[in-house]
Amino acid sequence: MPTGDLFPTAYLAEIINERDATRRSAAIERLIHPDICHVSFDRAVYGRVAFEHRVDAMVAVMTPSTHASLRGTPRIDGDSVFFQWQLSDGDDHSIATGGAFVVLTAGLATWFYATLNLEGPPDA
Repeated sequence: MPTGDLFPTAYLAEIINERDATRRSAAIERLIHPDICHVSFDRAVYGRVAFEHRVDAMVAVMTPSTHASLRGTPRIDGDSVFFQWQLSDGDDHSIATGGAFVVLTAGLATWFYATLNLEGPPDA
């Protein structure tokens, strides 16, 4: 089970960037608590199953060249971690940015609050 310093990278690589549903589901099982509260997109979902449905819907609309990455260094305080992230297209142009505050219990995300800021088109 990942600690706060490992969770952000594992979450982005194995859940958000993973296009294979079976591997993504296995990562969700390993990283996300069964009773997670995930707050984002203006509402909360409760439980690992609802979280997985939310992620599946988000990943389904991402192009194959879209990928998530960390922005800066995560901040860890005990069992909580804050990290900033970005979604980029194939040219590494940022199309969205955000942050996440996650509370871990025994290495599993039990409470997850995420923000999303859509970026405008690149300057011409």
